[in-house]
Amino acid sequence: MPLGGAERRFFRLFNFLWENGYDVYLCTSTEGAEACKALGIDLDPDGVYILPGVRGSASRIIQYWILIRRTISLIRWLRRKRIHHLHFGSNPGAPTFLYALFSGFACPFSVSLVDSIKDYQRNGR
Repeated sequence: MPLGGAERRFFRLFNFLWENGYDVYLCTSTEGAEACKALGIDLDPDGVYILPGVRGSASRIIQYWILIRRTISLIRWLRRKRIHHLHFGSNPGAPTFLYALFSGFACPFSVSLVDSIKDYQRNGR
């Protein structure tokens, strides 16, 4: 899946900050990492945490289970790295919602509304 404009900017910003010695980390999916490679953005593996993909699983129940496991794995990584703030550089979705449920065990977070086409005022997320 190709990255949107905002996602590309977040990846490029991370790369710039990381290469200039800032203490930042990037969490992305396997699809996000592959899309970066396709754009010629080389991500340093020391600063990137790649979450396993969810799509392609046979049933919705398995997809939800993978999302829960992935969220718990992310929280463990955030705590291990002692990260103080997490920013979701994408539209709110199931991962954001799950993280919000468990965020008391990790760190505060913020979310980007990068898709100006959607009407988020009537959206439960």
